[in-house]
Amino acid sequence: MKNKQITSAILILCILLTPAFVGAEDKPATDYPGLEPVTEAAVKGIGVIKVGGKVLHRKFGIGVVKSIHLGDDATTVNVVFETRGSKWLVAEYANLMVIND
Repeated sequence: MKNKQITSAILILCILLTPAFVGAEDKPATDYPGLEPVTEAAVKGIGVIKVGGKVLHRKFGIGVVKSIHLGDDATTVNVVFETRGSKWLVAEYANLMVIND
């Protein structure tokens, strides 16, 4: 009986949490309140990130910045990585390195 209760609780959590994560990478940042789209941003510890510019991430590799959004507390970037696809990252915490061509 106890295993059924645990299984039911896990199932309910999965059902409740799934809508928050499914398609989150594909959702445009403009759909999130408080984010302002910009073409470039100065990020502490990284430098200036520009739309169309290349960045390096230690895990995801090389990618191209597709969009930048300024929030109240952070800069959110959408980067399309060569081997990992599109990722939304908080620039201040993502440990990105700008690649100058």
